[in-house]
Amino acid sequence: MQVSWGAAFAESGICYHSGDVRYDGQTQSGLPVTTRTDEDIVDGSALAGVQFALTRGFGSAVFAGAGYRNWQRDIRSTRSATGLSETYDWWYGLLGVKGSYAASERMSWTLDLRLIRPVNPSIRVKFRNALDDTTLQLGEKTGYRLAVAWHFSLTDRAGLRITPFYEQWKLGRSSTRSLTQNGTVVGSLYEPRSETRNRGLIVGLGYTF
Repeated sequence: MQVSWGAAFAESGICYHSGDVRYDGQTQSGLPVTTRTDEDIVDGSALAGVQFALTRGFGSAVFAGAGYRNWQRDIRSTRSATGLSETYDWWYGLLGVKGSYAASERMSWTLDLRLIRPVNPSIRVKFRNALDDTTLQLGEKTGYRLAVAWHFSLTDRAGLRITPFYEQWKLGRSSTRSLTQNGTVVGSLYEPRSETRNRGLIVGLGYTF
């Protein structure tokens, strides 16, 4: 959803992703693990900014905002390692710029580049054995999102938008915590630093009221 007042504008949106993803990682002892994961991601954000009209159909904008991301990952068991369920969640801040070009009265392009910074990210781990569930606090690192949108006006009010995007989330290593079983310490664990790279294509129809 987008609204504008002269040069100022505001946007909000929420999206849901679900799928089956290859997993290449390792156990706490360093044993390599290759398996599959079931993924569910919910992401919502809101932002506000100011637009600037340039010459010959070009325009630009700067904006800032905030959002929330919840990522549930179910790692399947293998012969060498027991699976587990992980839930990452964090609020985040964003800061970005847009560049636009009106190729004709009906067709336009928009480049959207934004920096994204998680705030107090955490992971909740549920084991599939006798180990106790635990929560770890993760490090904050800046990632980014790049998208290029093609928009075509079907009518005066309706339009088609196709947007390929690439985004990278970064999370720092957690501190080491005790690993327990029925409250008794049996070892230690930590979440290593990680990078998540997502590529996708969004196709949508819009209508101006």
